[in-house]
Amino acid sequence: MKKKSKISTKNFTKRMIVFNKKLNHKVGRPAGDLTYYGEEKRSETKIRLIQYNKEDYEEIIVDNIAQIKSTISKDKIAWLDIEGFEDAEKIKEIGKVFDIHDLVIEDVFNTDHIPKYEEGEDHLLVVLKSFKEDIGGPKDTHVTLILKQNLVISFQEEPNTIIQPKIERIKNGKGRSRDKNADYLFFVLLDAFIDSYYTYFEHLREEIYNLDAKILLETSKNHIEDIYNLKNKLTGIRKNVFPLKNSINELLTDEPDLLEESNIRYFSDCKDHINELLEFYHSFLEIINSLISLNENNLNNSTNKIIKVLTIISTIFIPLTFIAGIYGMNFANMPETKWHNGYYYALLSMFFTGIFILGILKWKKWI
Repeated sequence: MKKKSKISTKNFTKRMIVFNKKLNHKVGRPAGDLTYYGEEKRSETKIRLIQYNKEDYEEIIVDNIAQIKSTISKDKIAWLDIEGFEDAEKIKEIGKVFDIHDLVIEDVFNTDHIPKYEEGEDHLLVVLKSFKEDIGGPKDTHVTLILKQNLVISFQEEPNTIIQPKIERIKNGKGRSRDKNADYLFFVLLDAFIDSYYTYFEHLREEIYNLDAKILLETSKNHIEDIYNLKNKLTGIRKNVFPLKNSINELLTDEPDLLEESNIRYFSDCKDHINELLEFYHSFLEIINSLISLNENNLNNSTNKIIKVLTIISTIFIPLTFIAGIYGMNFANMPETKWHNGYYYALLSMFFTGIFILGILKWKKWI
């Protein structure tokens, strides 16, 4: 006897992620193509340069990209932050000024790109998604982080307040950043963007609580569409968290030269956060699956109640139909049909028969 093949939920989810991906956005385009694949309405491109050391902190808005390199001090840690992809030419120019390969800039513009890690000859690259507060809940944005010698470059699809507290700490000389090299700043930014996932999970948790209460209160309604909307959101976060975990693992395994040995342990903290996020994912998935079961049980109970009512009605009316059927027969000799009050006797017999059956159902506690 052949065993039936089973498709696991995990494999099905993985296939659905691939199924839902855009398939034609790069068809016919050359490698290194610098085309933006995100939303048509883009955020305005803003570039700022932050430089600091133990004694000094400086923040400037960059207008002339060609002069950025000459502005950067050799005795300071530099952070070039680019927000918004509206002006693609500016971003391409930054790539040329800092010798960033076209394939890397392509990753910057490709907002559908899954998280990844790459070690180049003179740089480290991490591509990931971050989350920002938006109308209707957290919204994911594309982020690319590049680490070079004494320089960190961050490309953000949209401005995100998640990094503002980090900037304030550096500005006010709090924490370790002013005493550390650029690789520590690279960690600080990576950690901040990973922490933004907690905001998303917190929002998702509230949605699950609200839907759980809704299912318990509105037991006769089918909530399967709302449940699967939540499941799709959870699947979306999964496709970002799992590759990000692999990226951090790869970074920790490689121990690249651009990372000081004393700072590598901080990246292990990022790994711990991702593992915690994965625990959230599995817990939330389990809860959502239980909501599916609860919804099905409610619908079954509702159907059973309807069937129960129909069965009670049928049980009462079957004997009444039997009585009516007897006196509906067209025999010539039926004494009761000649009774003066025969009609009323028939009605009374039906009424008391119905009451009798109803009493039995009550006595048996079936209703």
